[in-house]
Amino acid sequence: MNDALEKISKEEIESVDVYSPDTDVAFNQLASRFNVIHAGGGLVKNNSRQYLFIFRRRKWDLPKGKMDESESTSQTALREVAEECGLKNLKIISALPNTYHHYSEKEKNVLKRTHWFLMSTDETEVGVEKEEDIEDFIWLEKEKILSHISKNTFPNILELVKESFKVL
Repeated sequence: MNDALEKISKEEIESVDVYSPDTDVAFNQLASRFNVIHAGGGLVKNNSRQYLFIFRRRKWDLPKGKMDESESTSQTALREVAEECGLKNLKIISALPNTYHHYSEKEKNVLKRTHWFLMSTDETEVGVEKEEDIEDFIWLEKEKILSHISKNTFPNILELVKESFKVL
């Protein structure tokens, strides 16, 4: 497992699939080698049935951020989407699948678990937070999302969108 972790940290491999008769045990063993942090984010739908995507660090992404102490995952998601996109009137519709991604910070391996929520808003004006490296945004109809973002987004965001639209 150490060899795989080293390859992940050097970004020599893009993803890892773990098979185990007890996935909770396997995940806990893997996670014990990381600093695990929790985050919340949202897939936001407006009244025109369009979905919000942000352009950050040269990739299409969804608004998200780290959880503060004493916050619930839904509170984090609402706060982060509001901060990053300037939206005030947000409502959670339902929970979406969680995602995990790895990065290195100050020579430590970090595993970020993001708790995602489908949200609605009656707003269309977005004020992106430049301090979070957000350069642009777009509202897309469901049918246009994959063709617009699939070649320039993170694998876990693409999978989240695909899975989410199976049930939406």
